[in-house]
Amino acid sequence: MADREKSLRDKANAARNRAEEGRASQQKTQSRSAVLTNLMRQKDLGKIIGIHGRLGNLGAIDDRYDVAISTACPALDNIVVDNVEVGQQCVEFVRKNNLGRVSLILLNQLPRRNLDRIQTPENVPRLFDLVRPADPMFAAAFYSVMQDTLVAEDMKQANRIAYGKQRWRVVTLDGQLIDKSGTMTGGGTRVNRGAMSSTLSTGEFSAEAIRMMEDERDKAENELRFFQQQKTSLERELSSAVANVPKMKMRLSMFQMDVQAGQQRIAESSKRVEILRKEAEPKASDLATIKQLANKTVELQSEVTSIKKNAEAIQAKIKDLQNKILDAGGVKLRAQKSKTDGLREQIESLGDKMTKTKVAKNKAEKDVVKLGHQIAKHEKELAEVSVELEKLEAEIKEKSQEAAGIRKRAEEAKQVIFCIENTSSFLTASSKYVDANGSVSLRALDHGGEEGRDGGAEAGAGREG
Repeated sequence: MADREKSLRDKANAARNRAEEGRASQQKTQSRSAVLTNLMRQKDLGKIIGIHGRLGNLGAIDDRYDVAISTACPALDNIVVDNVEVGQQCVEFVRKNNLGRVSLILLNQLPRRNLDRIQTPENVPRLFDLVRPADPMFAAAFYSVMQDTLVAEDMKQANRIAYGKQRWRVVTLDGQLIDKSGTMTGGGTRVNRGAMSSTLSTGEFSAEAIRMMEDERDKAENELRFFQQQKTSLERELSSAVANVPKMKMRLSMFQMDVQAGQQRIAESSKRVEILRKEAEPKASDLATIKQLANKTVELQSEVTSIKKNAEAIQAKIKDLQNKILDAGGVKLRAQKSKTDGLREQIESLGDKMTKTKVAKNKAEKDVVKLGHQIAKHEKELAEVSVELEKLEAEIKEKSQEAAGIRKRAEEAKQVIFCIENTSSFLTASSKYVDANGSVSLRALDHGGEEGRDGGAEAGAGREG
C-alpha cells in the first residue's frame, strides 16, 4: 500500500511539474513579445535556417540557482543563431513585420576561450559551471553572457568575495548582485525567476500540449486522491476490525462451546437410540407366548369347528326323534324324551366348552394387539430420536461453518494489522504532505515548481534590465 501511494504521489508530482513548466513557458513566451514565437515559426517553416532558439531554453540549471541566474543573466532572453547571415535574416524579418527589437548571439562570432573550471575564493561555484548546455556548441554562448560570475550563499559571503584582492562579479542565491565596478543591485519584495528551467526542454509549448499536460496532471491527482480515500476507508475498517477482535474471539469461544455441547447431545442421543432400539425388539419369552397362543388358537378353532359339526348332527337327531315321537307317542315317547334330555345336557356341556374356548381365543387376540401396540410405540420413539439427531447434526455443521468464517475473518484482521504496522512509519512521514481535507501539500513537495510560477511574470522585466 505504501509503495502504491508513493508511486501515485510521484506520478502526480511529475505531471504537475510538467504542466507548470508548460504554463510558465507559455507565460514567459507571451511576456517576451511575439519576436521569439514568430522567428521560431520561420524556422519550423524552413524559411530561416540556423535559428536555435532562446539562450535560456538551450540549457538547464538546478532550481536552487534559479533566482541567481535569472538576476545575473538577463541576456538569457537573447536568441542564438549560427552566423551573421542568419542574424541578418532575423533582423530583416523583425523589421519588416514591425515586431520591435531583437538581440541575437552569433555562434561563429564568439571568441574561443578556455572554459575549464577555475579556482574561486572560498571554493564557491562559478555560475557558468552550474549550467548544463543542451549541446556543447552552446557553452561559449553561455559564457559570453555569464563570464566568471560567482554564486554566494548570502550577502555577507558575497561582500568578502567581491571586494577581495581580486574583484569578482558575485550574485547571491536570493538575487542580490555585486558588479566588478562596485555597483550593487538588490532589495525589493519580488525576485527574478524562470529564466532557465531545471530540465532540458524546447521551452515552447502549444496551448494543446499544455491542455494535455494539465489533463494528465488532473488525472494523476485524482488517482492519488482516490487512493488516499481508499486508504482512509481501509484504515477505518481496520480500526473497526481490531476493535471487534475481542468480540469475535468471544463469539468463537461460544460457538466452540455450543459445538461441544451439541456433540455431547449427539453422543447421548445415540446411546438413547440404541437403548430404544433394544427395547423395541420383542423379547424371546413374548415371541414364545405369541407362538403358543397362535398354536392354541388354531387348536381351539379346530375344536370349535368339530363341536359345531357335532351340534349340527345332534340337532339333526333331535329333529328326527321329535318326528318319531309325534308318530309313535306313549312309553316310547318318554324313553325318547329321556334320551333327548341326555343329549341336551351333552349339548350344553359342549356349549360351555365352546364359550371357554372363545374367551381364550379373544384373550390371545388381545395379547397380540397389545404387543403390536408396544412395538409401534417403540418404533415411533426411535423415529423421533432419529429426527432429533439429524437436527443436532445440522446445527453442529452450521455452527462449525460460522466458527470457520469467524476464524478466517480474525486471520484477515491479523494480516491487515500486520500490513498497517509495516506502513505506519511511512504514513507518519507522509502525513505532513496531506492537509485536513486530504489534499496534497504541493508547497512541501514541489517548492521549485511554485517558484517557477512566481517567476514567469518576471522574465520580461529581467530582459528589460
